[in-house]
Amino acid sequence: MPGSESELRVFARYWEWERIVRGNLPRVLEEKLLTTVFQTVFQLGVDQALPCGYEALARFPIAHRIPVGLWFRVAREEGLGRKLESLAAETAADTCGQLPGDRFLTVNSSLISVEVVLDELAPCVDMPIVLDIPYGAVLQGSHRKAFDMIRHAGVGISLDDVPLVQLHELRPDIEAARPDHLKVDVLIGLFDNPMGRFNLAEASVWCRAAGIVLVAERVETPEDFEMLHDLGVEMAQGYTLARPA
Repeated sequence: MPGSESELRVFARYWEWERIVRGNLPRVLEEKLLTTVFQTVFQLGVDQALPCGYEALARFPIAHRIPVGLWFRVAREEGLGRKLESLAAETAADTCGQLPGDRFLTVNSSLISVEVVLDELAPCVDMPIVLDIPYGAVLQGSHRKAFDMIRHAGVGISLDDVPLVQLHELRPDIEAARPDHLKVDVLIGLFDNPMGRFNLAEASVWCRAAGIVLVAERVETPEDFEMLHDLGVEMAQGYTLARPA
């Protein structure tokens, strides 16, 4: 089969990564072998993009080439997801004092970890906090209690990985969740994708009417950045604008 040898190499590499993660996860948790980097979120103004917030991103120096998402997936499978997310939030909170207090800080959290993540972020009282919740959690219909807890803590809610092309069907779910931010991935390349530009322009208009801030993630080219501004997107983040640091 064409490509089967290449696919086998990818599978073997992924299997090796997973073996390394499972073997090192207890040590990572015990010795807190996790660091935080921050990616700047920009407000797309009339003349230039201005920093308005940061997303806290976990990094694992013990095996930095392994995708971060794999660590959290394995942790969930091992029943350690809450512990790892708690550690990531704790590490972010330890360093949030270095950030300007007039900008918001976004921290990733699953629904099951909301309580422990909020506890760890309690020291970050000098800046607005937003919890980044995977959009898939809303589809499960079990988000209301967690969202009420987030709101009660005075923390904002961002829905991550919202599939832009299905926004028409997703609107009732998004409206019920009442997020502050809606994050969409524009890595597909808006510059060469007329339908992607149309969907994003429509999403921008709808979000403004609903009082939701639309955030474009993984902005990779200057062309996409300029187009986001023209389409009315309010915020953006990506390597074109600023790399995690």
